[in-house]
Amino acid sequence: MSSTHINNLDTLQRLADIIESRKPANGGDPEKSYVSRLLHKGPDAFLKKIGEEATETVMAAKDVDTAVTPPSWCTKWPTCGFTA
Repeated sequence: MSSTHINNLDTLQRLADIIESRKPANGGDPEKSYVSRLLHKGPDAFLKKIGEEATETVMAAKDVDTAVTPPSWCTKWPTCGFTA
């Protein structure tokens, strides 16, 4: 397994951990956290956001030849491992 693959797995695990911590059942506060607010609203709200980000990623990727373009939210979250 390459170090890039391991780093990507680490990044995804950190992201999953953050999302898990934002769930209202785990103490996430919808007043303080955008992710918690989406999760509090239910599946339609967070699935809509996932769809929006997926569309942005696909549209950005079609214009890139050699680099992976992270979704817009990922450039704002240092936990994703991308820097803008």
